[in-house]
Amino acid sequence: MKKEKSFQEHFPGNICFGCGPANKRGIHVTKSYWVGPDHKETICNWRIRKFCTATTRGRINGAIQYALMDCHSIWTAIAARYDFEKRPFASDPVIMYVTGGSDYVKYLKPIPIDSEIITVLARVEELKTESRRCTIFAELVVKGVICAEARFFAVRVEPDPNEIHALLYPPKK
Repeated sequence: MKKEKSFQEHFPGNICFGCGPANKRGIHVTKSYWVGPDHKETICNWRIRKFCTATTRGRINGAIQYALMDCHSIWTAIAARYDFEKRPFASDPVIMYVTGGSDYVKYLKPIPIDSEIITVLARVEELKTESRRCTIFAELVVKGVICAEARFFAVRVEPDPNEIHALLYPPKK
C-alpha cells in the first residue's frame, strides 16, 4: 500500500521556518494529514527539538508553540479549500493561504521539552465560497492533555508563477 503524501510534501521547495521542508534550520511542521475520510480534522505529530526551549529550562518556547499551530492551520486551510472545491490536493491552479491573524491564543499548560511528541490538531470553523478567509481552530496536545489552543484566520492569496515554481521545484543540491 502506497503511503499518502503529507500536505507539505506536495511543495518540497517551501522555505518557511515553521513548515518548510526546504528550510534546513526550520522546525519542520511537515507531516500534516486529514485525520479521517470525513476531512473534518487534520493532525501533525511533531518531534520536539531540544533547541526549542523557553527561558525556563525544560519547557517549549511559546513562539514555537504558536508557530506549530499557525503553520499546521495554514495547511489545514489549503487542504480544506481543495476539498471544498472537490479538487485533488496541489492541483492547478495552486491554492495558497497566508496567516491573516489570530483573535485567540491560550497557553493552558507548559510543555516539557522531554515530552518527545506534540500532536497538533486543527479543524476548520468557517470556509465560505465567496470569501478568501478561512477560520481554523488549533490545539497542541501532549500525552492526551491540551496544552495550548488558538484560532487563526487564513487568507487566500494568488501566488505568482515564480513562487509556484519555487515551491514545486526546489534547487538541486
